[in-house]
Amino acid sequence: MTLRFQLTQHAKDEQLLRSLEAYLSCGRYENQKGDWGNFVCTKFADIDAKIIPFFRKYPMSGLKLLNFSD
Repeated sequence: MTLRFQLTQHAKDEQLLRSLEAYLSCGRYENQKGDWGNFVCTKFADIDAKIIPFFRKYPMSGLKLLNFSD
């Protein structure tokens, strides 16, 4: 089993996903077939040390916050 963080956005937001890659110094951008792209991180150490602290500092709201809390 692998831990995977994935954020999917429309292709017009590719620069946003690439900026996350640069800002967090982890993960990668994956262009999907069609009009979508993903920021993906599968390295546990990066998720634990970079992505989780980012979302604690800048919390989401609504259902996404509940999913994050789980």
